Amino acid sequence: MTEKNILLYLLLGIVSLSFLKCTQQNARKGKLYIIGRGKRPDAMVKQIVNLANLKEKKYLVVLPMASEEPDSAAYYATKQFTDRGINNTLSIIFQKGDSIKQ
Repeated sequence: MTEKNILLYLLLGIVSLSFLKCTQQNARKGKLYIIGRGKRPDAMVKQIVNLANLKEKKYLVVLPMASEEPDSAAYYATKQFTDRGINNTLSIIFQKGDSIKQ
């Protein structure tokens, strides 16, 4: 191996390691639990609370847009968690045409 090749491989290794480090630092932690239309049995709610460790100052966001009645769906989904003592819940209802304002 020539000196140029060694330097090239060394440089590539350093760049690769620094990219890997940046990627790991920017990784978000959390859980995404998708529930399709339909009922949320108590066992499912209990599993969500346990998986997300919701009792440890974490929060739950309910996005009920798949429902025909998103207001009611948001209310009842949130109620299932508040009945279990999880008060750090938030419901957000996006509608067609909504935009994010900064």
